[in-house]
Amino acid sequence: MQSEYKNNISTQDLEKRDQFDFFSQTVTNFYSLSPVKPIEDGYEVNVKAMDFRGFSLVHWNMDPVDFHHTKNHLALNGLDHWILTLVLKGRIDSVSGGDFVQEKQGDLTVKSFGKTFSGVMRKNELISFYLSRNEFQDIAAGLDALTNKKICSTLTPLVTYFMKSTAKIDENLTSSQIEAVRKSFSILIRAAIQETPDLVSEADPAINVLKFNIVKDFIKNNIGNRGLNTEFISTTLKISKRSLQYLFKERGGVSAYIKSSRLEYCYRALMDSSDKRLVSTIANDAGFTSPALFSRQFKEIYGFTPTEMRNEKITSSSGITFSGDSFLDLLLRSK
Repeated sequence: MQSEYKNNISTQDLEKRDQFDFFSQTVTNFYSLSPVKPIEDGYEVNVKAMDFRGFSLVHWNMDPVDFHHTKNHLALNGLDHWILTLVLKGRIDSVSGGDFVQEKQGDLTVKSFGKTFSGVMRKNELISFYLSRNEFQDIAAGLDALTNKKICSTLTPLVTYFMKSTAKIDENLTSSQIEAVRKSFSILIRAAIQETPDLVSEADPAINVLKFNIVKDFIKNNIGNRGLNTEFISTTLKISKRSLQYLFKERGGVSAYIKSSRLEYCYRALMDSSDKRLVSTIANDAGFTSPALFSRQFKEIYGFTPTEMRNEKITSSSGITFSGDSFLDLLLRSK
């Protein structure tokens, strides 16, 4: 069964003079908005919303705005959710109960719909997770204590990575996928807020998925670095070699994973008819130092040499499968 979780909002197809009023009316039950530039100049906003049954995600890209969550809003909807906000770009200055907080890129903060707050957003990209009080009642005291404050847990980097990874999901999800995301995040945020040994231990499967994905992304982004190895990854990401070997144990170890990632990079490049780079250039860009060794390893995996693939115009990936190491795949396997 496919989920029905999407609720996307955009002003890009509206006349400029109508854009701000449209968005303001869309969120009127939760916020009162005031423009910081003339309405006739337009107001660009793109919002992607997703529901995970217990918490919701909203990914915002928006022009500057003043916002107010007032006593009238409290009386109007009675909503008592917490808001975890991760700033990807821009800045937010806000006040709640006399407490001022300035949120900048990379900060993760907590607000509460059960309290009034107001502030100003610069031109922002944000990810907000809206947490139901009923779903997270067991950590209510911890979340309430953090209201209008930054979360500075040792697990904060993993929580922010989880939020960014979830925001990138743009496909219809099955019930199993929704449950995997919901369960993993619920366990992770509880461990981040309370950080007790029992909660951290319970979150280990989700933590390992996130650490693996962080390293996987690092390898992908540094695929052409000839110094890419266990030592370099351990030093740069501050993950112990022992932890790295554990994370990649089922994939033959870190070195084997780097090798397979480089070969996969080359295969995909050679399969792309629009990629006009020489075979030797592709191999070099993937971090291979020996053309002969690259050709031999490529043939061992795919059954033909890179040159044969290019010259014979082999463009079908039939029979070739790549590892199911997507964020969702790994969360499902960790359940």
